[in-house]
Amino acid sequence: MPAAAKNLPSASLGMISLVAALLVLDRLAPDACSGVNSFFFPSVEFVQRWMPLFYAPALAMLPAGAKSLQVMDGIKVVLLTVLSWAGTLTVTTLFTTLVRRHAKARLEEAPSGLSLAPFSIWEAIPWLAIGAAGFILVYVSPTLLGSPARTLIPFLLSSTVVGFLLGSFLPGPVKRFLHPVITCAIFVNAAALFFSIATEKQFLSVLGSYITNNLKDPGAGDVLLALVGPLAISYGFLLYRQRRIIVRHGIELASVVSVAGMVSLLITTYAGRALDLSSQLINSVAPSNVTFAFALPVGNLLQANPSLVVSCCVLTGILGANLSRPLLLKATKSDDPVVRGLSAACSSHGYGSASVAAGEPDLLPLCAVAYILMGTFCSLLCSVPALGRIISK
Repeated sequence: MPAAAKNLPSASLGMISLVAALLVLDRLAPDACSGVNSFFFPSVEFVQRWMPLFYAPALAMLPAGAKSLQVMDGIKVVLLTVLSWAGTLTVTTLFTTLVRRHAKARLEEAPSGLSLAPFSIWEAIPWLAIGAAGFILVYVSPTLLGSPARTLIPFLLSSTVVGFLLGSFLPGPVKRFLHPVITCAIFVNAAALFFSIATEKQFLSVLGSYITNNLKDPGAGDVLLALVGPLAISYGFLLYRQRRIIVRHGIELASVVSVAGMVSLLITTYAGRALDLSSQLINSVAPSNVTFAFALPVGNLLQANPSLVVSCCVLTGILGANLSRPLLLKATKSDDPVVRGLSAACSSHGYGSASVAAGEPDLLPLCAVAYILMGTFCSLLCSVPALGRIISK
């Protein structure tokens, strides 16, 4: 376990530490704990509202990250992602149904969740102005802010935000297939292509300025990806807020999350080897059942391709959003919302959970707790050297 703690992503460790600190403070000084929670919760809501922006850059870099990917390998990656989702959903559903025969705690009204305000077109207008000014700035003086990557930040950052906002305005049925994170990636690539044509530069060269992986010379994507850590840490406040759910459904959560986490990683690993995929491609699919805030750090642990990690997570979410509810209703032949919620949360994270919990507001907090714990558990699993070697072998 000391080795696992050493390898555990800092954001996951920070989230666990935050939950522990809040629980201790709640026992020692409940009023002070309530004050701390109330003080930080508006920030938590802000982070959660803009969440897709923080991992969209990894998906936007897919043209560069997958340029060496063979067509057949790409098909196998998609197939492996589908197999991983289907296998995890099946095993988790069967196991959750079994657990619920013994742990029959009813789903009760949960504390109010996040109150995220809908986006307005007025929020897009300032970013459009920033984008236009940023384009003129970088076109006239490409190194005005010290380097091309820095000077491109206003233009490419605004493209990301505008893409996200326009994606959030799409009708619900369309968003099941065209998630706002996809529109982010499309807009960033369109902006990079437009700039490359206007300046007669190579498209991949411009896109490479979006994520430089250089703290001394960051791009717009680096700025956003730096917020993935705070996003994961913010989940600590959500877990604390829903602590009664964890106590009430502790048996189901502990057992189902543990089984789902191990099954999802092992199914992906062995199915990927059967498909004769390389270790890096298998590792890129491995965290596809985990919510984005944890999938990227897990992918880093496994030395995966971050663009493929996010792409596979998006595909898993789309599968879950469109297929989880009808499949679960047909497979379980029962009306147990806990089975549906845990199965969806542990196989297709928040995106699939939102679809399954539609019309059941009391189910969504349980789903949120489940996919946060799923991400934390998978981070811990991959941090154990022996298990990490089995997965990334």
